[in-house]
Amino acid sequence: MLTRSPYKVIAVSAMFIIAALFVMRANITKETLPVVKATSGYTVKSESGTTSQFGTHNRKYVSLCRERLVGDHRTGNHLFFLASMLHVACVTGRTLVMPRTGWYLDRIFQLDILRYDDVEKQICPCKKLYLPRYNYDQRFDDPKFVESLSRTGQNLLICGLSQTYRYAKKNEYELRRLLRFSENVSNSAVRFLSGLHTTLPRIGVHVRRGDFLQSDYRVFGLTVADSSYFRSAFRYFTDLYGPVNFVVATEDRNWTVMNLPRNTSIVRINFTDFGTAAFDLAVLSKCDGIIMSTGSFGWWAAWIANKTSVYYREWPRNGSRFYSELNKENYFPPHWVPL
Repeated sequence: MLTRSPYKVIAVSAMFIIAALFVMRANITKETLPVVKATSGYTVKSESGTTSQFGTHNRKYVSLCRERLVGDHRTGNHLFFLASMLHVACVTGRTLVMPRTGWYLDRIFQLDILRYDDVEKQICPCKKLYLPRYNYDQRFDDPKFVESLSRTGQNLLICGLSQTYRYAKKNEYELRRLLRFSENVSNSAVRFLSGLHTTLPRIGVHVRRGDFLQSDYRVFGLTVADSSYFRSAFRYFTDLYGPVNFVVATEDRNWTVMNLPRNTSIVRINFTDFGTAAFDLAVLSKCDGIIMSTGSFGWWAAWIANKTSVYYREWPRNGSRFYSELNKENYFPPHWVPL
């Protein structure tokens, strides 16, 4: 009768153990590689390099509907989109995911958000969620609505332009973490402000005119801040700080030069000379206070700066269609100062 040597049995067992360890190590390495497509699902990669596979973890997602993604919306509106998507993701237990290319905010910020390559293959079929324009969606205060939306098996695409501070407030920590300016934008803003060579408080001033002067916008109810507002706002900050360096971003320098207060012993004015939207937003957000005019760009400059901020109380025009649609109590944070 043939018998197997105990030494050979031990050797064979050791070989099996070593082989199993190599397989386990290979599997661990494969999960951390930035794979674009896997046989069991799709992989998204955040800007920090972390990965997660679509279709492998029962994870559900929130993103932006195509008509909002590719429309003519600019910086301020896209930031409101981001705040609303974060809110929906938070209350429904979903993960925010955005396209790898073509998102307007990628021109300005380093957004550490999971990315997809093909919405049809990786996100859809999905459900569109329409949020009310210019207001907070009160359905989110209803636990039954939130529970029903959370249980929905489909991924969600957010539509609607919800301009309200409440979404940003409810997810402030995560939103501020995400809104890191790209290195080039941030460095350019720092160089500009350092070049002012002053130790005075810097107050950012946004003067929005341009398209808001068009007749259809004016009929709808959009307004532009007048010279008396800016004089009051300048006086507010000089009363608060004494001598102040006002840093002005505008697309209408001629009007601004003619209507803003002149340089005096307590007022010094510098212009950003109408840089890019990214540059102007970064400069304003790094100031010690903000004077808004009208529109969402100045709103977000004030929110990101997170300092003393004043706004034009005559936005929108009383009695207009826009006035009836915009809930000012939900639009302006209560600690901002109306003038």
